[in-house]
Amino acid sequence: MLDNCLFCIAIILSSLQKGCRRFCDLYRSMNTASRLSLLCHIAESYGVDQRAIVDVAQKVL
Repeated sequence: MLDNCLFCIAIILSSLQKGCRRFCDLYRSMNTASRLSLLCHIAESYGVDQRAIVDVAQKVL
């Protein structure tokens, strides 16, 4: 049973890694305005501090 659980966890982690990689690739392909727009959307939609996200995004970009 433990082997089955570990196998399931490995599949989930692999899926998450692939999703993160796809997100990062997409993000890198965006221009500055699109990146800022995406980060603002995430901030508004998921309840994080939008001002902090915008500040960090402007420093990074």
